[in-house]
Amino acid sequence: MRFLLMSCFFIVFFSCTEEQELILDKKGPLIGSVVLFDQFGRPMPTAEGVEVTLQGIEPSSLILTDSEGRFIFDDIPAGTYNLLFNKQGFREHYTQGIRFVPGPDTLFLLKGMREFSTLVVNDLELEVETRNGNDFLLLKGTIKSGIDAFSTYNVWVYFDDEDKVSNLSFPFTPLKIRGKHNDAFSEEIFLSSFGPVKNQFESGNTVYVALYGDSGASNFNSLESKSEPIGLSQKSNVVSFIMP
Repeated sequence: MRFLLMSCFFIVFFSCTEEQELILDKKGPLIGSVVLFDQFGRPMPTAEGVEVTLQGIEPSSLILTDSEGRFIFDDIPAGTYNLLFNKQGFREHYTQGIRFVPGPDTLFLLKGMREFSTLVVNDLELEVETRNGNDFLLLKGTIKSGIDAFSTYNVWVYFDDEDKVSNLSFPFTPLKIRGKHNDAFSEEIFLSSFGPVKNQFESGNTVYVALYGDSGASNFNSLESKSEPIGLSQKSNVVSFIMP
């Protein structure tokens, strides 16, 4: 199974002192370095082949990182630039407003980004169980990740009143699933009478469920004041239950 590589980017640029900013016609190399991390936050041995696009000059310039993750844009004049980072299997990363003036001093910019999750949940099953007057949703399935080492995965659970469940459906706080490729797992969700799931769906209605592996990365949705996961894996099979 092909592993997707995600990353955290550590970007290093050479800039100058405030006094040197007056020398606007001076040119020099804009030098950076990219370090890749896998979906579990472990550094990768190489960061070769990341596309780095420098925007703010005409035309835009694109180069690839070498085996050590380094990139160099030569003869860049003082100015404000944007950098766009791309690699197959990675979420696009964009850094704006980089003030660059050629010189001996160093400006360090730290940017982070996680690997897409390789986890897919197969053979998902569920049932509702009532214990001491409380309802629980029991989830069982098989881990398909291509990783033979024991690992901990984030898994988002999505609920919908239709069978076309997607990552736009109603989400539940990520579960932690532990295991390795082909391992079976079992988790449960407490369906509290005052909880978000029971408040979202009426008693007696059919509710559909699907699971997505998650890389742990997220974007903040300022309009809805909440974090939204990015880099989700392929959806599991869809199952359903009757809301108690």
